[in-house]
Amino acid sequence: MPPKDKLIDLVSFVKGFGYSLPVDNIKPKDIQRLIDQARERGHEQLITEVTLRSMARAVYSEQNIGHFGLAFPWYTHFTSPIRRYPDLVVHRMLNEYLTGMSGSRVARHAENIGWIADHSSQRERVAVDAERRSIKIAEVEFLAKHVGDLFEATIISPLPFGMFAELKDLGVEGLIPTRTLSDDHYRFDERKKELIGKRKGKRYRIGDNVFVRVEKVDKINQEIDLGLIDMEEYESRVEESGVEGRRVESQSRKLRTES
Repeated sequence: MPPKDKLIDLVSFVKGFGYSLPVDNIKPKDIQRLIDQARERGHEQLITEVTLRSMARAVYSEQNIGHFGLAFPWYTHFTSPIRRYPDLVVHRMLNEYLTGMSGSRVARHAENIGWIADHSSQRERVAVDAERRSIKIAEVEFLAKHVGDLFEATIISPLPFGMFAELKDLGVEGLIPTRTLSDDHYRFDERKKELIGKRKGKRYRIGDNVFVRVEKVDKINQEIDLGLIDMEEYESRVEESGVEGRRVESQSRKLRTES
């Protein structure tokens, strides 16, 4: 469930697109209704992404608070290839319950389960961070070989200093710095989560498709800089590469085989 402050921001954001959400006593069906309406009007990716970012980080707890996304009043992990120690704890407790758990064991579980949940949540965050870092290292090493190449991309996060875009088919993220947008001076609209040109009014928002060039790859700082290009330049490169039997737009599939 979204924290109250993030929910208020979400309500304000979707209102700008003509949607509504209750601030008090929000239910999963309210979120589903919002996504369904956004799908019908072509805003699904934008609204879904901002809604997901509004949700509270999942943590393990000894308290049953249900599952907001699944609309379950009762919820616990049980088993899955991606689960870790919390599943094992549940397995052990179920086994002891089914075989007749003693009073001392009940007391011991009650004493330990809280810190086990907290520790599991903390270690999961460490594991997720390590995974992200390892992926970024591989992405940077990979794209360092393709500086100057062109790709189709999707904007995933406009910010005051630029916008992060994800290269299609690769899932690699890079930054398009605001300072490189030479056609206008762009300001960031916090409420609508978009960059807006002051003179021409051009807007960049989550889900917009763009064409980019890999401008710079910094292996030390693990940063990838992208530059916007227009459709004419992209199509021109496609035609040029087509003469050689290789299209720029299919290059991402080729790059995946190299990695």
